[in-house]
Amino acid sequence: MVVGGGIGLIFLFYLFRVKSKAHALISQSLAEKEVLLKEIHHRVKNNLQIISSLLNLQSRYVADQEAIQAINEGKSRVKAMSLIHQKLYQKDNLTGIEMPGYIAQLVESLFEMYGFDREQVSFKSEIENLRLDIDTAIPLGLILNEWVTNALKYAFDTKQGVLYFRLFRQSDVLIAEVKDNGSGCKPTTPESTGYGKRLVASLARKLDAEVSYAYEQGTTCTITMKKFKLV
Repeated sequence: MVVGGGIGLIFLFYLFRVKSKAHALISQSLAEKEVLLKEIHHRVKNNLQIISSLLNLQSRYVADQEAIQAINEGKSRVKAMSLIHQKLYQKDNLTGIEMPGYIAQLVESLFEMYGFDREQVSFKSEIENLRLDIDTAIPLGLILNEWVTNALKYAFDTKQGVLYFRLFRQSDVLIAEVKDNGSGCKPTTPESTGYGKRLVASLARKLDAEVSYAYEQGTTCTITMKKFKLV
């Protein structure tokens, strides 16, 4: 019995050693993958910043105002994607974007780009504390970039007003809304059928989403997403 008990203890000790080594190898592998993934996000962010710098340089050699505007809008779209990779690189969670912080930073960069401050146009938001995966955050971020850009370009002729933003879950859908109290873009204007609106429609299809617009007391842009992932 003593011999059998001794063998049993030796076997248990052996299993413990094997399990400890396996756990250490798995932990090391996960740590290496995390470092690699962070490096990938860092490089993507840097490459997007290089693209933004190239667009900025190109704009210096363009005289046409419409062309300059198109380049600036391209820069804002690149910035919207760059912010996502920047936040993924900075956070421990490499798969999810905390939307309140991301949206605040995105709106702040657009205010700066179009020369607004909070005394001219105030920003009010109701953002549920959600963390979205990158495949949801990137198209949604680009859509929000288009809507906020349009509000800043067309809604506030006197550079005075309020920009509202909401993001929340309702049953099994995710809803985002951008609203301004300015003059807005009516459906009959060229802007309503321009590249930005077509881009929003294309991105919405990736999210299996419905997009709607209302033009009462300003402009309200709403997207209702069926395909999204929380992390």
